[in-house]
Amino acid sequence: MARLPRLVLPGCGHLVVQRGHDGRSVFADDEDRSVFLAALREAAAAQRVAIHAYALPDTEVQILATPPAEDALGRMMQSLGRRYVAAYRQRHGGRGTLWDGRYRCAPVEPGDWLLAALRLVDAAAPCSSAAHRTG
Repeated sequence: MARLPRLVLPGCGHLVVQRGHDGRSVFADDEDRSVFLAALREAAAAQRVAIHAYALPDTEVQILATPPAEDALGRMMQSLGRRYVAAYRQRHGGRGTLWDGRYRCAPVEPGDWLLAALRLVDAAAPCSSAAHRTG
């Protein structure tokens, strides 16, 4: 059975969650998080996706983003995954994917729902974008 396409609404915020395979850690330390954030910046810039918030707990990634086109979010996540997994495997060894299947995403209505999603992401981990916004 073919995969169902994701609902992606250009110009609308989306909550994206990518979990580690079998609940395993995808970040060993802060250096891994730095590499991931560099890859996120590059992939988002290439697809012109606005990143509003992120959280990097040990076992998953949470991102609040607004794609400009229907395919931009998927292309960003694909590029991000390829670059980060290659860097992670080069540093730590091992084989295969880090991720537990496909990433999950859901459009978030503007206004109060978007603000609630922003709070949710910021509260998800000590390593989040909250410090960047709050100074």
